[in-house]
Amino acid sequence: DNMSLYSGNIDHNQVSVLTFNMNNEIAAVVEFDVWISSEINFDYLIWAINGEEVDGISGIGGPFTFRFEVPAGSNSINWTYDKDGSRVGGDDRSIIDNVFITNYDVSGKLIDPELPETVSQLADKQKK
Repeated sequence: DNMSLYSGNIDHNQVSVLTFNMNNEIAAVVEFDVWISSEINFDYLIWAINGEEVDGISGIGGPFTFRFEVPAGSNSINWTYDKDGSRVGGDDRSIIDNVFITNYDVSGKLIDPELPETVSQLADKQKK
């Protein structure tokens, strides 16, 4: 039985947050799939470790698989769907599924997925 995690039903200028706390002896990788249906470049699903943004996604599309490293120790992982104060775009929600946490050899390299034009990634927006 598949159990996906949906962002909450929120209004303008609100957020829906999912928090996962973990204590890992060695570095780990968190991998997950995302479906997004939001106002591109304005409403985002953002993921963070210990309050520091890792990345995010906005627009319409999915599933996209993302991975990020989690350092050894006590960590708090947040997925936040953040809705701005303007228009509605898409269904105004995100879905997280297939979350896997595995031990990680830090010599590896993590690769983000290729995204279609209907989706923007927070890291790309911050580079501009």
